Amino acid sequence: MTPQIFKDKEKTDAGLSADNIETLHPGIYASLRDRFIAEGKLAEKKYIARLKKCCGDNPKLLGQCLISKETAREVLLTAVEQLEAENKRTDDRLDHAREIEALKNLTEAQLRSKYFNSQNLQDEFHSEAAYLAYLKNEIKVAHRINQDNNIQKRSIKNDTNYK
Repeated sequence: MTPQIFKDKEKTDAGLSADNIETLHPGIYASLRDRFIAEGKLAEKKYIARLKKCCGDNPKLLGQCLISKETAREVLLTAVEQLEAENKRTDDRLDHAREIEALKNLTEAQLRSKYFNSQNLQDEFHSEAAYLAYLKNEIKVAHRINQDNNIQKRSIKNDTNYK
C-alpha cells in the first residue's frame, strides 16, 4: 500500500516545509504535532521534577527557578551570596554596636578627651557637643542591637524568604 503522501504528485512537487505541511498533509501534521506536544510535556515534567528535587520543600525557591529560568544551583548560589553579604553587614553592625556600647563605660570627661585628641573626630564633628550627642544616640541604638534577638546570621535553612 502506497502512503497518501506519495499518491498526489502535485503535493509532493510543492515540497515539504514547516509552513505548508499542515495544509498539504494534515494527518502527518497532526501526528507530528501530537508527538512534539507529548515530548515537550514529558521534558517539562522531568525538568520540574529535577528542580523539585534540588529545591526540596521550598516553594519560593522553586518559583524563582521557574521564573528566572535559572537552574536550582544558580538560584541557590545567588541566594547564598546574598545571605553571606547580609551576614557580613550584620557582623559589621554588631561589631560597631559592641564598640559603641563599650564607650558607655567611659565618663564624659574621657569622651571629651577622646574628641580633643583625635583630629579625625574633630574633622567629622563640628563641635564637642555634636560628638557627644552622636555618641549618646549611638549608645542607645547599640544597646538595642545587642539586645535584639532577631539579629542572627541567616542561612537557606532558617531563612523565611526561602520558605
